[in-house]
Amino acid sequence: MTERVITGVIKSDDPNKSGKHFVTVPLWQNDLAQMLAQNKVDFVVRSGENWLTNLFFNWVIPVLIFVLIWSWVMRRATAGRSHFSI
Repeated sequence: MTERVITGVIKSDDPNKSGKHFVTVPLWQNDLAQMLAQNKVDFVVRSGENWLTNLFFNWVIPVLIFVLIWSWVMRRATAGRSHFSI
């Protein structure tokens, strides 16, 4: 289980058959973990956070956008100044 997805295997009653894999989204039910434990369902809760993705989207892209805008402004400022030189 993560914040965005729940994956699992539905076990078959027949020991010769393998379980069925499933993927679903959580319905944000606060007592889901308690219900799973009461019904003796084995589960693991994992963080859905990926530090590399967070770093890229939260730091790298905004800094690149800032650098691009800053370089564009500086080019415009230096181009305007060169026209008024004596």
